[in-house]
Amino acid sequence: MLKKSLLLFASLLTLTSCIAVENFGRYWEEASVDRLLTGRWKKVQTSGLQDPGMFGPIGTVLSIVEKNGAHEMSTSAVGPQGQVPRPLYPLKTIIAGDYKFIAAGPEKGYLIRYKLDRNELRLCLGDGVIDFVRRNYSRAANIGKNTGEGDYAQIKVMDRETLEILAKVPDSERYWFCESRFERVQ
Repeated sequence: MLKKSLLLFASLLTLTSCIAVENFGRYWEEASVDRLLTGRWKKVQTSGLQDPGMFGPIGTVLSIVEKNGAHEMSTSAVGPQGQVPRPLYPLKTIIAGDYKFIAAGPEKGYLIRYKLDRNELRLCLGDGVIDFVRRNYSRAANIGKNTGEGDYAQIKVMDRETLEILAKVPDSERYWFCESRFERVQ
């Protein structure tokens, strides 16, 4: 069921730029629920940039609720053929250095980096993360290029080395595209 939900969310959220995770290992159980994410978030235009439509069009509302020690996320956006995606569950927060990631798991999931500042949520795609890994950690055991179509980072098994690598990716547009902006709504 998670795989089916991920596929539909993929069409809405452009997950090919997220970091794919084959196995979260023990880090899933250690992940937390960031209560500051809980709420309704409406996508707004990012000043100065044309919205690429990632994470749904302007006006899309993400609803994030706590459920059984995790988060569940639903969206007001519809799929390419008018289908409404099932809520995505379970989601947790994994921290790597100063970065926070929404983790969809516990198996065969993905990571999306996020920045939260009071009533503003930015979701970040890691388009350039694979370039950083290739250049600086080409011999890393559990993070590298995906095995299918596209060119994005994939984690085989989450481990300490992988978290340390993610923590060292510079916070710049070269590696992270953080232009999907949401504001908290009542």
